[in-house]
Amino acid sequence: MMRRAGLAVLLAGLCCSPAAAAQKGRLGAGPLIGYPMAATAKYFLSERDAVDLGAGKSDDATFHADYVWHGWQVLPQPKIGPLALTLAAGPRVELQTDTDVGIRAMVGLSYWPRLKRSAEFFFELGPTFRLTNTARTRVDGGVGFRLYWDAR
Repeated sequence: MMRRAGLAVLLAGLCCSPAAAAQKGRLGAGPLIGYPMAATAKYFLSERDAVDLGAGKSDDATFHADYVWHGWQVLPQPKIGPLALTLAAGPRVELQTDTDVGIRAMVGLSYWPRLKRSAEFFFELGPTFRLTNTARTRVDGGVGFRLYWDAR
């Protein structure tokens, strides 16, 4: 029983931090530079959970909607802002002659420097498992930033 309680405390510490708690209800928007090039918007549901939407261009128009988990205490923290490991997954649609549907599974970093305006710099990379047309796997990823405001 004590081991379970200790494990629960450890997991809670890995998921949340005071810096992360301030993000609930925040909405951010900005570019993703990579494959695909996209405009992104991210909304924090809680201090560690968010929804990320993107619309952009690879060879054709692409759209994605990911659930994103933020591990605020997984990595050593820099002195000038919180850093999170992110894990994300969700559907991806590419509009071409025949619509191509797939699932994204992304791993990334999210860095929040201490600035007057809330800003996030991020990196993400991972496979997209395409389920229609010719089933195949491709790599999506890139770097970007978002500016945030309170959406509550």
